[in-house]
Amino acid sequence: MKIHIMAAILLIFAIFFGIMTIEGGEVKYTFDKEAALEKHAADSAALAKEMELAKEKELAEELETRTVSENPYIKITTTAKAYDEIDKLKAELGKTLLVVDVILEVHGYNNLKIRPSDFSVKINNSSIYQHPVDRYDLKPIRKQYLTNVILPKGPDPVSRVGGFYLQDGNIRKGSLLFDDVPLDIENYEFMWALADEYNTTIDGVHFGNDSTT
Repeated sequence: MKIHIMAAILLIFAIFFGIMTIEGGEVKYTFDKEAALEKHAADSAALAKEMELAKEKELAEELETRTVSENPYIKITTTAKAYDEIDKLKAELGKTLLVVDVILEVHGYNNLKIRPSDFSVKINNSSIYQHPVDRYDLKPIRKQYLTNVILPKGPDPVSRVGGFYLQDGNIRKGSLLFDDVPLDIENYEFMWALADEYNTTIDGVHFGNDSTT
């Protein structure tokens, strides 16, 4: 009887050990470097092609800016204030949070596309700082982002991802935050990347070839 019990115990132990060996045993791994590189190259090429097609589609869908009056012009006026912190957002050492309040007027142009990334500031007639990708909550200082202000209400065919369209007669007010600006600001210049393409004035300075209205 003892022999049978012992044999049963040994059998159970063997089965358990076998399972443990299978589950916890060493696994041989073969890495084919050339195949991996080929797959990576193929994936990268496919991604690049996909991004190219998406860009082409976006450009194809993009509305063309049209002039609808004899004397079209764009007027941008700004004021700015520096902050050490805004709610939980704090400026880095030697930096400040520069909030620029913007009034943007469009006269005589339709489908004018506005992108946050097209705005920048020149500090102390020297370094230029582009508007960051991140957007922060300006409600603690009772302000709202310019890009939020000009979002169309409801389904609007002139809205596109990556920017917003303004029409003739639109006047929009809002703020933009530049979070990587040096602390010692003596002066700033607000800049719009497309200013030279239109009859534009920014804080009284004229850009473009047309006469100011």
